[in-house]
Amino acid sequence: MIQKEKRRYKEALRTEIMRCYRVIEYLDFSQMAGFLPAEVIEGYVLNDLETLEYFAVFKFQSTSEKEISGLGIKLYLYSHSVVSYKRIDFSYPNGDIGFGLQEYIDDNTKEILPKKEPDSYIKYGEIFGSYVLIPLPNAYFTKLKVEFSYAVFSDGERVDYNFLYGRNRPKSFKNYDEDTIFAFNNVNIYMKQEEEHPTTVIPEQGEVMWLCCCGHKNLNSTEYCSKCLRNKKWQLDNLSEVALERVTNNLKQEAEVSFTRMKRAKYELTELEEDPEERMKRIEEYQKVLENVAKQQAEQSRKKWMIFPKIIAYFAGCYLIIYLLGLLIR
Repeated sequence: MIQKEKRRYKEALRTEIMRCYRVIEYLDFSQMAGFLPAEVIEGYVLNDLETLEYFAVFKFQSTSEKEISGLGIKLYLYSHSVVSYKRIDFSYPNGDIGFGLQEYIDDNTKEILPKKEPDSYIKYGEIFGSYVLIPLPNAYFTKLKVEFSYAVFSDGERVDYNFLYGRNRPKSFKNYDEDTIFAFNNVNIYMKQEEEHPTTVIPEQGEVMWLCCCGHKNLNSTEYCSKCLRNKKWQLDNLSEVALERVTNNLKQEAEVSFTRMKRAKYELTELEEDPEERMKRIEEYQKVLENVAKQQAEQSRKKWMIFPKIIAYFAGCYLIIYLLGLLIR
């Protein structure tokens, strides 16, 4: 991209960034195609608060080893019907804004950062499409579908794909039962991420990308989700359908063992318990024992004190006898 084109690009991008938008709808693109040179990772329907115009915006990530010089998509608009009432053809690059905001994933921080200088070609792993606005009619529509039509590469080759997003979507996490949700909460080590990036789908490993449980698609070469920073290996090992089913069964077995122990302990306690009359009888018996012990102690104390008068009387008697014998001798 020559200097003049870069200047026009920056001015166009700055103009679009400074506009005031309201997000009308988030479009789900968690489905992975596996063979496209670029995957749609995010999509939105926006409303310009000043002009009241409606636009669609899509973010792509390149999965192609070959540099991409252009691509085309089709939008299908539906209104309470299985047949679309309008088709919109759109291509990238578009005008001065080209591929829109071009971004890359930093190897150190794992964050998505904007490129300082835009390129005419999109390299492997780069993200593009933000702020490229696709005008939508003001007429009401209930559904929007996207078709990835074709891609043009830096060597001039054009390949048609005609892939329509929306089929074979990943399994939604909210469809699981309470037991599986409980198992998930027991193994989840990313509870802090749940507030900002909640778990919405079951993670999947695709041919060129892997799907994070937050619904974001990432290149297979990345170990952490660029959106929520959850680890890929941990998710695939612990949050797959098979893994969650195994944890659920283990928790059920543990619960059954604990319940059996609790029932056994309750039974043993019940066997040892006595009826109220029996308890009162034992209380009265124990009370009598205590009273008898007290009586015995009092009797022993009385007998102990009675021995002193006997000793005094004995010595007094002895003294009297000695005194009388003394008188007789004289």
